[in-house]
Parts: sequence; C-alpha cells; structure tokens
Amino acid sequence: MADFVDTQVNKFIDVTPVNVMRAVVLFGRNAASYKFALAKSILEIGAQGTTAASLSDLAIPYSHHVCEHLKIADRQGTSGRSKFLDTCREFNAGTLSHEQLLATTERLGFENVIDAFHIVGSGEVSKRMFTDDRKGKSKGIILTDDLLVLAEGSIEVVLGEIEGRWRLVETAWDIGVALDLIDFDHSLESFVAVRKNERINVTGARPVLNGYQKGHCFYCYRPISIDAKSPALADVDHVFPHTLQRKNTLRNLDDSRPLGDRFFA
Repeated sequence: MADFVDTQVNKFIDVTPVNVMRAVVLFGRNAASYKFALAKSILEIGAQGTTAASLSDLAIPYSHHVCEHLKIADRQGTSGRSKFLDTCREFNAGTLSHEQLLATTERLGFENVIDAFHIVGSGEVSKRMFTDDRKGKSKGIILTDDLLVLAEGSIEVVLGEIEGRWRLVETAWDIGVALDLIDFDHSLESFVAVRKNERINVTGARPVLNGYQKGHCFYCYRPISIDAKSPALADVDHVFPHTLQRKNTLRNLDDSRPLGDRFFA
C-alpha cells in the first residue's frame, strides 16, 4: 500500500503548495479526521497573514470544525473511543462550556496530528505547511511561506477539496462500509451507500476529484471548474460510458477500484 501511495504522490510532478496539500489530504493515512480539521484550520489562520499559531490559537478553528462534523457523522475515526471527541460531543450537547472545550482541545486535540500531518505513504512530503514549535517560543506551530502562498491564492478550492474528502471518509466510517461503496447523490445533496448492480452518479464528487487531478482535465489538461454556477463546470465521466450498458456490451460498468480511481472528470 505504501508503494502505491508513493507512486500516486509522485504524480504531482509540479510540486506546488496546492499539490502538496492535496497529497496530504487525499493520500495521507486516514485513521481519524484530525488531519482534515488541522488542514482547514491552518489555511484559515494563514489567510489572516499569521505566521505563528499557538495551540490555543489553533484550538479555536480546530475544535469548531470537529464539532461541526460530529453533528453530521458521529464516527470521526477508526478508534473505538476518544476523550477529545467525547469532549466535543459534550460541548455539542450543551453540557460543556466553550472555554472547557478549548482547554481540552489544546491539551488532547493535537497529540498525534501535528507529527503525522506531513507523512504520506512511507515518508514526508517535499514541502511542509508548518514546522513544529510546540517546545519553542510560539508553543504551537510556525506556518511556512508555502502555506501562506496557498492560503492567499487557492484557499477556496483547497478548502472545498478538504471538505469533500472529509465527508467521504466520515460517511464511510459512520455507516461501516468501505470508501469505494460510498457516493454523493447530487439531487439529494447527501452521501449514500452504493447498491450493487446500479449505476453510480458521480457528479457530486467534483471537489475530491479536482484534487486528485491537480485541477486539470484528464483529456486536455485544461483547468477545470467545480463552481456550480460556472459555464466551465467540469463534467464527470465513468470509466465506462453509459452507452455500453444500452448495447449490452459490458454488464459491470462500475469497476471495483477505489472511488478516486474509478471515474474521472
């Protein structure tokens, strides 16, 4: 698996900040949703022009994102229990104050995610979004120039991709199925479990696919849009076209590869 991930990351030949962040979010190991929450938090802090963020600074957006996603899907990781997630649940239930939430987030919320954030496959990505300064002056992290460039130029696109990937992963955890059995129903605006032998609607997966494809079309490599109001909104195709089903040429139009590899825009 590590070799596969390394190969996927190496496809990001143009090692720009946006592509490195995509590698972290799309190909990083997902044992919990903390990497998604941290990615969104550092982008939002970076957009304010801040270079140093203490754990108390990070705790504000970080806990907010986790709490909001717990309202959507209670399962936010593969582990059975988490004191930090329990604290977020208590805050959502109104039995814990915001000050208590932030204090617990600062103490427990960053135990592993800061160390693991840049690890993809068997090693670390080539550009860091931040450096660990928990034992230094800031008592947190120092945002890199690459992160600040990303936050200034491509933040909305990347935030959308992070959110799309987060929703995909948490939905799979929440209903207890593999990621390749989850899809987004665009008409219902919700994720659904894919039934066998039924054609999968893939247009709702544009934000996730945009990251895998580095913002370009597989066919002509022109920039693609995921803005629903844009006249250049990207189409999403299955690996095998619908016409094959009508002609009875191929019965299984949706192959068994992972969601990100099964179709393309």
